[in-house]
Amino acid sequence: MEYVMADLDVPATISQVENFHPVHTVDIRGYQYPGGYRDLETFIRGWVIRGGKPLVITDLHRLPAYPRHIFSPEWLAANHARDREFTLKPTISPTLLVADCLLD
Repeated sequence: MEYVMADLDVPATISQVENFHPVHTVDIRGYQYPGGYRDLETFIRGWVIRGGKPLVITDLHRLPAYPRHIFSPEWLAANHARDREFTLKPTISPTLLVADCLLD
């Protein structure tokens, strides 16, 4: 697995490379109001589906209704470890990326 260099200047790289674009990030908690998920769906349709731009939705794991059993390290090992062998790190925070939880 290759990692991004710690000193990578992302804004400079984006400005110098025609095919690189910043990725928009949305905190799901900003849509927790009556009709909020409908507003989020409208945004996703415009931004991702019609606009073809990537979108990262953050903090899903912070919602009370988040199904914690899905995408847990145990779930990943049970459902997606067939093609490769990996070891779980001993301490895993839900704020880590899935790739951060796996060791080659």
